[in-house]
Amino acid sequence: MKKRITGAITFFAGIFTVMVAMYIFITSTKNIDAEGFFLLLWMVIGGVSASLYVYWTSYGSAPFTENFKVEKENKILKALIEQKKLRKELEED
Repeated sequence: MKKRITGAITFFAGIFTVMVAMYIFITSTKNIDAEGFFLLLWMVIGGVSASLYVYWTSYGSAPFTENFKVEKENKILKALIEQKKLRKELEED
């Protein structure tokens, strides 16, 4: 549950950061210098990256999802089956 709460906070903070950066850019286009522009660009990139990370990894817990666990167990079982087959073949020879 903590991961989902943290993921939701990160996701919405990323969206909020992008919105604030766009608001600042729109309201102060006449007074913005190169340093301010790059700061706003960095805010947009950081906000989008945080939001996409949370979205793509299912709230930051992609490696620990049920599908990942099942796939890992399947790989282990396949390896064990192959080992048993090889042992039987070696015993027959």
